[in-house]
Amino acid sequence: MTFATPTVLVDMDDVLVDFGAGLYERFILDNPGHPIKTPAERESFDLFGGESEDHKQRLMAAMNHPDLYGSLKPIPGAFEAVHEMLDLGIDVRVCTAPWATNPTCASQKLTMLEELGGKFFANRAIISKDKTFVRGDLLIDDRSGVTGALTPEWQQLLFTQPHNRFDTVLPRLNGWANWQDTVLPMLNRIRHHRAALAA
Repeated sequence: MTFATPTVLVDMDDVLVDFGAGLYERFILDNPGHPIKTPAERESFDLFGGESEDHKQRLMAAMNHPDLYGSLKPIPGAFEAVHEMLDLGIDVRVCTAPWATNPTCASQKLTMLEELGGKFFANRAIISKDKTFVRGDLLIDDRSGVTGALTPEWQQLLFTQPHNRFDTVLPRLNGWANWQDTVLPMLNRIRHHRAALAA
């Protein structure tokens, strides 16, 4: 990674693909008539907080379904935006966390990346539960304030979703349309800050 070639890490679930909608559809398919919040009604990244044990078990079963991750649909404009970043010389890596108890999660994520973005993305994907171990300049993620064992090298850009609407700290990317207006100035600020530190 160099200042001339910035590295952008892009989360997968609810950033490149619509995990919220896919999980909701899986849940109501397996649990007809059982209430669940729609993706628009969620107020937290935590899917299990404040729920009954019965609901948690049903939700866990949906999250562990072997077809869940293969059924997710792309978020409008996501893969087009990533290709545009690459065309501008930005080093883009998909950086996604696995759901450890779903036996097909990682393999289906890689298969989906190849189907939606080409083999290039699948070959350069990074699957890590702790994203602070991954080097980069910018992390685009829907989880507010991604943390881990290390102090991250990257800065986070919060990809707006209903479940993070109450976050008022992080800079935001409100969808993939006109991504350049947010991502490029932020990369420039990061580059100038690091250059100043190195001077």
